Amino acid sequence: MWPNLNGATVWFSPSYSAQTGLFYVAAREIGAEYFKLKAESKPGMLLAGGGEHTLPADDTWGALPAPRVAPGENAMGVQTPFPRVGGRSVNSGR
Repeated sequence: MWPNLNGATVWFSPSYSAQTGLFYVAAREIGAEYFKLKAESKPGMLLAGGGEHTLPADDTWGALPAPRVAPGENAMGVQTPFPRVGGRSVNSGR
């Protein structure tokens, strides 16, 4: 399944630049295989009836898409060879 539970843009802070009108978002493309396990429900205990196996690192990558806020088109984007970790920050460059 693509992306896995930690993929796409789950935890990362986006940034908006009023100067460019772009909304910068960090994204992770990581896939996983999910599986089901036999589990017994017990009061007060976590019921984990399955899990995930992350796909090999060769199949993962990151991206920094930058959609234009209006009219909602994707203005630019950068693909990276590794999944992105952390938010993005933009400034005026001064």
